Amino acid sequence: MKKAKKIIAILLALIVVMGCSMTAFAATELTESESNDTYSDADTMGLANKIKAVLDDADDVDYFSFEIADPCLITVNIEHAAITAATSTYFTVEVINANGEDVMTFKSEGKDAKTSSAPFAAEKGTYYVAVSMGQSHSSTLEYTLSASIDTTANTEKEPNDLASKATALTLSTSGSKKQYYGTIVNKDDPETEDVVEADVDYFSLDIPAPGAIYFYLYNGSSAKGNYKATLYAYLDGANGQPVAKALGSIVITSNEASVISPSVGVNGGNYLLKIEGVNGCVGGYQTRVYYLTDDNSEYEYNNVQDHANFVSTNSLTYGSIFDKADVDFYKFNVTDSNNGVKVKLAVNAADKDIEGQWTVSIIAPNKSVIAKFDATNTKAAEKETEKLEAGQYYIKVETGNVLSAGLYELSVTAKPAAAPTPDEPDSPSFIDQIKDLPWDDFVGNFAGWFENINVLGILTSILASVAQVFTYLFSMG
Repeated sequence: MKKAKKIIAILLALIVVMGCSMTAFAATELTESESNDTYSDADTMGLANKIKAVLDDADDVDYFSFEIADPCLITVNIEHAAITAATSTYFTVEVINANGEDVMTFKSEGKDAKTSSAPFAAEKGTYYVAVSMGQSHSSTLEYTLSASIDTTANTEKEPNDLASKATALTLSTSGSKKQYYGTIVNKDDPETEDVVEADVDYFSLDIPAPGAIYFYLYNGSSAKGNYKATLYAYLDGANGQPVAKALGSIVITSNEASVISPSVGVNGGNYLLKIEGVNGCVGGYQTRVYYLTDDNSEYEYNNVQDHANFVSTNSLTYGSIFDKADVDFYKFNVTDSNNGVKVKLAVNAADKDIEGQWTVSIIAPNKSVIAKFDATNTKAAEKETEKLEAGQYYIKVETGNVLSAGLYELSVTAKPAAAPTPDEPDSPSFIDQIKDLPWDDFVGNFAGWFENINVLGILTSILASVAQVFTYLFSMG
């Protein structure tokens, strides 16, 4: 009996402890305390809390604050009863960091029951949320504010507004998607609201071996913005110092969910991805870089002849033109004089409806153009050269008069040697030709012909005719 009572007591104690634990971790609903109309009077809200509040009029602004202990992903939510079926904005929610910089702004319409910000990367520190009326309303507006946290997401690590402080980005590969969340935060003038300092985010990419990459930009499911991503490669500059060179950019607009770059061939080494807001846009974005190994891909930077990629003859190379400013150079060697090469370009552009033009130039060692031809998005083209002397030759691929972008296949094939022509025999002299006549046949044929002629009869007839002539002449005399 005592043993049974002891077991019951232990079970009761466990129930009490579990109940306390569940209470401790349950979200607590708080209520704002007026006046909270300034940063200094902001109500503190925990990330596990919901806080109820009221906007009394169009001039009322409610401020709240929360603390971030470690870098993470934050989403701010506002809930309210449906006010109207119209799409008019009734709430404006602005997130500001401890430096007074705008981190995120989103709006909630009267018909919405709940609106959330795009997830944004938050660093350790204090953040403020300001809630105001999106438009004048005849009565007070009640709402509930909350914030959710994700500590497992990949996020940018501020400060990363310099290339030297870039956030290391893990590449996505087949079967392993690594998506990163970032936030563009601009520093505004408090009086004019003009952007004093625009935020940029840098990510560093460590490419393990030659291959190709695609880089992406995503907008959140709710708040969307305009952002630009630019890929940079490091080149040797003056005094051997590395210089970042832009390879190409993509832009996502507020009405797009995602944008992907063309394929970009890369060599092994370090590259940079720079992300910035367009036209002062601030807010959260997502990005990732997909990498695949490919020994036959071009690798950037090859926009000038001195950085041309080497290609082997009788092989296929995959390349891409990023935009109108992109140019790709290749080089190949001719070790001995040959009968020339055949260069072929086949385009795999994304938009086959646009008759984009591509121009290919074949360049001699002295940098003179020895052949040139055009291809289109829908039609491959090729060109054969005349005999080439030994040396290093170049191929230049660029867009023509019509803007085009996309993937292409380039091949350089050595023309086979022509079959040797047999030597013509020397012509015999006239004397040799006479000697070579078939005299035996000629004499034999003549003898046979002579045997078949009645020579005696012919002579008798001739003499008889002559006698008649003389007889006639004497008779006349």
